[in-house]
Amino acid sequence: FGVFGVVAASPLLAVLGIQALKKKYEDKQERHRYKADKCTYVAERATEQLEIYRTDGEAIRRYVQERLKLVQDYLQAFQDSLPQKVEAQRKLMQSIEEDQRTAEELTSDYQPLLEMLNTMKTKLALFELEELYLLDPCLVKCDDTDGSAEKFHGVGMTLKKGNVTTINGTRKDATIKSYMNKIDETTIGDFTAIRKLRHDNILRFVGIRFTKEIPQLVLQAADGSLRERLKKGPNVPGKFGLHTLPAMKGVCSGLQYLHSKQLVSIFLSQDTVLVVESDGGDNRFKLACVGEPR
Repeated sequence: FGVFGVVAASPLLAVLGIQALKKKYEDKQERHRYKADKCTYVAERATEQLEIYRTDGEAIRRYVQERLKLVQDYLQAFQDSLPQKVEAQRKLMQSIEEDQRTAEELTSDYQPLLEMLNTMKTKLALFELEELYLLDPCLVKCDDTDGSAEKFHGVGMTLKKGNVTTINGTRKDATIKSYMNKIDETTIGDFTAIRKLRHDNILRFVGIRFTKEIPQLVLQAADGSLRERLKKGPNVPGKFGLHTLPAMKGVCSGLQYLHSKQLVSIFLSQDTVLVVESDGGDNRFKLACVGEPR
């Protein structure tokens, strides 16, 4: 029977073999068409499938029913849980109304918890900077700082010109915000805040560098400070229109943005408003020292 079975099956095997070769050839042709113009190929295939789908009323009906079932299930679950949620909210409001503790007592009860949570937040941020910084794509290597070109010396920090190398090997000029001591719960906000800020009148974040295990902020390079610009230049009337008025507008715009984020400009002075001439206009003047309120 084995021989007869093979002979009987041979026509079927031949047909299947021809179909497989045909499919392989067609697949190869399709790949060539795709490589020749990928966007057009995908657009054509999508149009074909949408046309098939458009003419298939049953498929559209099933799709709508499936989507509608999800909405119905959600509404049913919401309806089932609504009485419990209303009751829980009512009990909460009743407990708040019956709470006879004074403001001092509430502060005494909850302030330790708030302080503990703030301490945990700070420790996690410090752990990220001190232990995970090697994985940080914002990490930069500082090639040099110009000590003679110190822009500002404040309480526990300085601003200097410098050169850095980014993690991908790109060298660039920068402003280095250096701290005298290790970052603590007071200054950690400087690092977490500046990385999220995007405003024309705030010195742009470039990266983080480490010196003797002390992290430093690397900011956009600047051409000088507002104080330097006001010392130079034309007489007072000309200077007002050239530097003073644009600086006032730029600083106010930056402060408005910071305050909307519950942040402030620390050590605000003519020395911490830096100038990037290439940006022009009011955008030349940028706040360099920003962070959480101390």
